[in-house]
Amino acid sequence: FDRAQLISGCQIAQALVSLIAFSVMAAASTSHDNHYQYSFYSSLSFFVLCGVVSFLFSFGIVAAKHLRVPQDLEVWGTGLMVWLTYSAAIAASATSANLHVIFDQDHGSVCRLRHNKHIKNSAYFCSHVVSAIFFMYVSCFLYVATLVLLILNGGDSSRRSWTSSLQLRNRHPPGPIYDEIDTCDHDDEAPPQSS
Repeated sequence: FDRAQLISGCQIAQALVSLIAFSVMAAASTSHDNHYQYSFYSSLSFFVLCGVVSFLFSFGIVAAKHLRVPQDLEVWGTGLMVWLTYSAAIAASATSANLHVIFDQDHGSVCRLRHNKHIKNSAYFCSHVVSAIFFMYVSCFLYVATLVLLILNGGDSSRRSWTSSLQLRNRHPPGPIYDEIDTCDHDDEAPPQSS
């Protein structure tokens, strides 16, 4: 595969995975208790926001391919998305770990409640949280791979541009051209006649 095709494939995958990540997390809510609402936890709300931003960025880059987006913008934007998706995944992972330990002193952990009436709700909520975190880590990995490919592709483009300009300069050196023209002009001049 061409490196440019790999970059495009990774960016399409980023948009799809980001869409899945924030959609699954946004669906992690029930109407029974605040503990089963993703919006009850600031880190999970931040996760959804990062997922939306990641999706919009990836979708925008893919949609604007025909506009020839500057590579510097792609590189810096992708680097920012690496940091953003990783931060969201780490923050949500910490919250998920807390949900599986003693989170509420009265009822125990949210994901392992002692009351049978909440077992289905907790299983639904916590499974969505864990699944969304997994997809966010996948998205972060895709961003890292895309960033590496963009940097390598940019280096190759710079080398090709430098090589082509050097070949063009060697093919048409400025000095000899003027020397040859000057020599031809002198050859065409008639020799002075002696009286």
